[in-house]
Amino acid sequence: NEIVSFVGMDVTRQAKVPYKNASDSESVISIKSCLYNLDNANETVILVEGITDVWRIGDGAIGTFGKKVTDEQVNLLIRNGIEKIYILSDSDAYYDWKILAEMIAPVFNSVELLELNSGDPENLRGDNLKEIQDLIRK
Repeated sequence: NEIVSFVGMDVTRQAKVPYKNASDSESVISIKSCLYNLDNANETVILVEGITDVWRIGDGAIGTFGKKVTDEQVNLLIRNGIEKIYILSDSDAYYDWKILAEMIAPVFNSVELLELNSGDPENLRGDNLKEIQDLIRK
């Protein structure tokens, strides 16, 4: 077990840039070569952008550290035996992640793009949150 990189977050939600990733020179492995919470995933996952999205959904959610998903991150999913992926983007990134879903669909048994009407997965509550969590707890 080793810290390979780190992310800082403005908890006041007042900063223009809410997250600050370690630079590649400060990291053992680039943050875009990692997936947050992959160690707590099974064959079915919910792919989200941020760590706070993962915290809200819980185990089975995997964070990509932003809306751009790298080839290294896709390869991590493959190497870790992920078979079914639900993609849950922030509402402002839906079309970017739609392209991602189309690109990775041939590689996995199932890829499904979920759409939020507004906001981010970190804001899910009540029945909406339970419905998402139930997808990975079947």
